[in-house]
Amino acid sequence: MTTTSIVTVCMNRTKHVLQSARAVAALDFHDQHLILDYGSATPLEREELPSDSRIELVRAEASTGRW
Repeated sequence: MTTTSIVTVCMNRTKHVLQSARAVAALDFHDQHLILDYGSATPLEREELPSDSRIELVRAEASTGRW
């Protein structure tokens, strides 16, 4: 069985990641959408994202505040 994951990485681009998450949720060819919030000043919340069970939100702290 083949699985397909989509990975989206964001930092302080909430509007854009929310648009992307909605677009990806409308697709049916993937099994997982991993969203990595890399140290956004205002952390992305799971409740802001589509209620697609394939979405997994992970937060990583940026020690320097930069990529």
